[in-house]
Amino acid sequence: GIIKNPINDGYVLWGMHKPRAISQPGNVTLSHKGGFDTWILFIDAQGNLEGQLSYGGNKDDQIMDIKYYPAHKSFLVLGGTKSWTDDFANPHFTDTVNGREAWLAEIIYWPTATQDSEQLMEQSVQVYPNPAQDMLQLKLSAAVQNKQLRIGLYNIQGQLVQAQNIDRAQAQEQLLLSNMAEGTYILQVNAGASLLHSEQIIIKR
Repeated sequence: GIIKNPINDGYVLWGMHKPRAISQPGNVTLSHKGGFDTWILFIDAQGNLEGQLSYGGNKDDQIMDIKYYPAHKSFLVLGGTKSWTDDFANPHFTDTVNGREAWLAEIIYWPTATQDSEQLMEQSVQVYPNPAQDMLQLKLSAAVQNKQLRIGLYNIQGQLVQAQNIDRAQAQEQLLLSNMAEGTYILQVNAGASLLHSEQIIIKR
């Protein structure tokens, strides 16, 4: 599919791709454990690739439609998935039909020509200390402050063990770990459908 991007007079295109191994969103040469993943491309007015996003899980995932949301200067994404892991481990599903679930997400932050997805994740969120004991500190860049964020902590089996929703993110946020057992976890910070940061966290006391 394709729509006009009123923000820069470019275009937003979407489809599916069949990748090869575990990846981070934005790198469509790799994969999310199996099946088809979603693929979103941002093209500028001159036809140059600004950036790309990819989301998926252990089964087939797809995008059915994308609409521009003027109030937030963002994009609303409607899709379907058979997955229950990775990016679709704990989404806000809207319906379930014959084993396929529908999902609705908002993209408020995406890669550009000057900042690829890895740079965005690196610059948007800084996490410390690591290893941690009872608390993690998250330092957020100005680009993501005042946005709605979701912080998720996953065990090594990919299960969500702790989540924190933030309505208006401040420059500094905290995640309490006092009720978590020692071990290795994966921390993910999302703004809408955009994964801003993913990092292995060790809790050690």
